[in-house]
Amino acid sequence: MRIGVVGGGLAGLSAARRALELGADVEVLESAGTVGGLASSIRAGGLTFDLGPHTLYPGDPAVVQDVETLLGTTLRRVSPTRGIWRSGRLYRFPFHLGNFVHVSGVRAAARPVLSYFAARALGTLRPSLTATDLEEWAVRRFGRPLYEFYVLHHVSKNVGVPPSELPALWGRQRIAIPDVGTALRQLSGRAVPSRTSYYPQGGIGRIVAALAVAVRHRGGSVRTGTTMVSWGRTGDEVELRVQTDGRCVVRTLDTVINTGPVDTFLRCADEGTVPSSVHRAAGRLRYRATVFVYLSTDDAAAGLPCDLCYFPQGEVFTRVYSPTGYTGAGAPGSSAGFCLEIHCDPGDGLWNLPDADLGRLTVRDAAALPFFGAAARLRVERVLRIRRHYPLSAPVSPDLTTVDDYMDGASPSVVSAGRLGSHRYVNMDSAMRMGTLAAEVAYGLRAPLDIRRVADDPVFVEDGRRRS
Repeated sequence: MRIGVVGGGLAGLSAARRALELGADVEVLESAGTVGGLASSIRAGGLTFDLGPHTLYPGDPAVVQDVETLLGTTLRRVSPTRGIWRSGRLYRFPFHLGNFVHVSGVRAAARPVLSYFAARALGTLRPSLTATDLEEWAVRRFGRPLYEFYVLHHVSKNVGVPPSELPALWGRQRIAIPDVGTALRQLSGRAVPSRTSYYPQGGIGRIVAALAVAVRHRGGSVRTGTTMVSWGRTGDEVELRVQTDGRCVVRTLDTVINTGPVDTFLRCADEGTVPSSVHRAAGRLRYRATVFVYLSTDDAAAGLPCDLCYFPQGEVFTRVYSPTGYTGAGAPGSSAGFCLEIHCDPGDGLWNLPDADLGRLTVRDAAALPFFGAAARLRVERVLRIRRHYPLSAPVSPDLTTVDDYMDGASPSVVSAGRLGSHRYVNMDSAMRMGTLAAEVAYGLRAPLDIRRVADDPVFVEDGRRRS
């Protein structure tokens, strides 16, 4: 079987590796100059940065074990600390009841805490109530005061729409809210086990690099700087046209596994291949963009009080992490580095700002906080833009359902997987699992629905429980 894989990120390389194990002739086609996609690492200011604070969660222990084998070393076991900066105070994040009371003060915390326990009690008495959106889901579990404190502004700034316009599934998958027993332990000061994840020394990009080596070692081809131009069917085969080295090259394949944005993939189909209704639905799929601003400083006073910090209020950036924290990636001398994420929409005012202006705006807001040292010693090392970073369309939305139904009917000759290929928010372990399943779908060993189940499982995506 001849398989072409569009996209050289975690999902694409995992798909290629599994397809080679099954006996396929495989070629990975990556438009960028290097593999990695959203799981890349970069060097800036003498530091190794990732495209966000990635770690490998133990949602599927088999994936963790596989990565450990790939790297030839033991992954570092880490428990990243997180915080949320509100009104000049740092709170633990996700919500920790004892910390909230300690930082806010007993008097200020009394009403939110009572509202939380009342909401949990009501949920126990009326378990059949079904929330229709994220706001309703969170209010029923947090109570309204804590919902407004932890969820409303954070989600609105991060995603660009209020929680009332997002499905309840987002909450079940993304927001960790302690049950009453855990909350009481937090309130009494008793230790609550922290979530564990894994990180390779030297940057998360080491995982994709190791996957690319494994693909080539098994006889697969990985071509960077190669862009898909169009595709179409000729009988039982798929004709994939790509541009590489300034030339248009045609690949005749049995299956194409797409891990790039599914709307772009469908738009590149030959006329008549994809129904107009599917084109319209795919064109309405939404993404949130991210601009990464990488800063460095030699100010010894600079340093985050936690590994990752959220800023849901007035700052231009939404989330900040430092590679000198849980990543263990050191800096030369006494320098420190920070990755500041600005979430925006493609084409809006922030997205359209030139890099130099975004850098100045970021430094201005960072210097007003007690974590980054003197503004005069902050250096903008790099500005990097990801147009399609977070898929926003809900799995149950009519548009995504229309696209899913078409892709189901197109398999096994055309399969789509991964965060962008399935248009679903997934972590690294899930992306790798989806890629593996995509190769098995191509061989008729799985159904396309099995790929999406990895992303649509309604449990908190970082809780470490094994998923089916």
